[in-house]
Amino acid sequence: MREAGAVQVVILVGAIEQVLLRVRRHFGPEPVIRSIPMMKNGHDLLRPPAVARSMLERYAEEASTYEDVVVMTLPYCRRVHREVRDSIDTLAELGARIIRMKQGTDGCPKLEGRMDATFQEALADFIVDRLTPFCVGLGLPGVRADFRQ
Repeated sequence: MREAGAVQVVILVGAIEQVLLRVRRHFGPEPVIRSIPMMKNGHDLLRPPAVARSMLERYAEEASTYEDVVVMTLPYCRRVHREVRDSIDTLAELGARIIRMKQGTDGCPKLEGRMDATFQEALADFIVDRLTPFCVGLGLPGVRADFRQ
């Protein structure tokens, strides 16, 4: 049973597929974890700006209220278009919780070189750690302190 304040939808902006899969595997079916992925070259989001904005808004509408949405922007995409940033700001005004990460601060891994398997594991662990406080009210067996369990 979901407690008040527990998030229903998490949207990761700028995640790569391997990290997304690790995070989903950790949490299980709740909360719903969605992604606006970045290109493998790290320069841009995978989708054109209007499509990425539309995806973001559609994913946010999966929750019963915007207060049940968390948007986490990851700092590894070199460019997030204004349309997407504006949509994130609008979601914040509507009550969504926004987590804007900066490389090398608050435990966010700093990318030096390639997104190899070691970096991907560290990033997935970091995302899980940051999201767990929003998800503990779900009372799910998948929510645990150690990602590798």
